[in-house]
Amino acid sequence: LGGSVSLSSLFALVGATGDATNGSSAGAAYLFEGKTGVQLGKLLADDGAAEDNFAAAVAIEANIAVIGAPNDDDNGDDSGSVYLFDLTDPQNPQQLIKVHPDDASAGDLFGNSVAINGTTIIVGASGQGAAAGAAYLFDISSPNAPVQLHKLQASDAAADDQFGGSDSLSDSVAGIGATGNDDDGDRSGAAYLFNVDSGDEITKITADDAAADDRFGSSIAMGESLALVGTPRDDDGDTQSGAAYLFDAASACPADLDGDDDVDADDFFAFLDAFASGNFAVCDLDADIDCDADDFFAYLDLFIQPCD
Repeated sequence: LGGSVSLSSLFALVGATGDATNGSSAGAAYLFEGKTGVQLGKLLADDGAAEDNFAAAVAIEANIAVIGAPNDDDNGDDSGSVYLFDLTDPQNPQQLIKVHPDDASAGDLFGNSVAINGTTIIVGASGQGAAAGAAYLFDISSPNAPVQLHKLQASDAAADDQFGGSDSLSDSVAGIGATGNDDDGDRSGAAYLFNVDSGDEITKITADDAAADDRFGSSIAMGESLALVGTPRDDDGDTQSGAAYLFDAASACPADLDGDDDVDADDFFAFLDAFASGNFAVCDLDADIDCDADDFFAYLDLFIQPCD
């Protein structure tokens, strides 16, 4: 109990992957009244089975609970699933639907991380693509009929990056951890920010003092102007004493290229310079390893209707 937790204004939702009600390590989640700590209900998958690890990740907002079961086998061994529950009657939570991505396959671990903001959820699938990983955004405006919005992948994805091992949402930005990224040494780790509306990658975050095996990105939390990233194996205090890094994400908008929190002519000319010089990191907005007319018009759209 406590391997995953989430809070709303009313409730605390706590995961217990070792619960054996539906079989060994089938998993369960418990709903508590936030102010008193009184247990209200217990959430179980209607089709729970041994080793599903239901509630390995949990998220809650208003009367909706999102529960990840990364070792569920509906689409192959450890393909993973996510469940939505209605908490209107907290003593009798109702399962609404079971969610899968369009391209689900064995080993994806879909549901190893989940987050919710308003009517949008994000789900990590860190085992996908020889563990390069992926994450998915869904619109749950109609909770009984979620709509997949975007599949998110790192622009520099590599095997064993484990992108999607952690995730978080603000109104406009999705933060996603990739603990297996090797930019600063084996498993030094990284995190990525994406535009929620467009699904476009905004930027990649690493620690200034990154080192091998830090596992930066093991956890992430997004606010409207901040990103907090956990690094459990950082050695600053002692061996694997751990650390967390706080980043200014206020300029996390793909149209704001100079990071001054304003989308203006300077940004437009910066894009033109990148376009002319073939600076893919800036101008390749559709990640096809080419700066072309599609990218130009994509930036123009962002410039005309920039982030708030």
